[in-house]
Amino acid sequence: MWTQSFAGFLRSAQPGDYFCFAPELLLPTHHYARTIKNDQGEEIEEGDRWQQALVYIQLAKECFESAKQRV
Repeated sequence: MWTQSFAGFLRSAQPGDYFCFAPELLLPTHHYARTIKNDQGEEIEEGDRWQQALVYIQLAKECFESAKQRV
């Protein structure tokens, strides 16, 4: 899906156009992250949202490169 979105953008992009990819790091108060109980019985987030965002950025870069090769 990301590769196709980037390819669609690239087909009509003009000099100076840009595609903004911004993975969101919502606050814990939004309760969207899965939680687990730690050894003390406290609810904590299961993963590291910052690291997840970095993974999404790397995937997006790879998809963009793939899109450039298709267009």
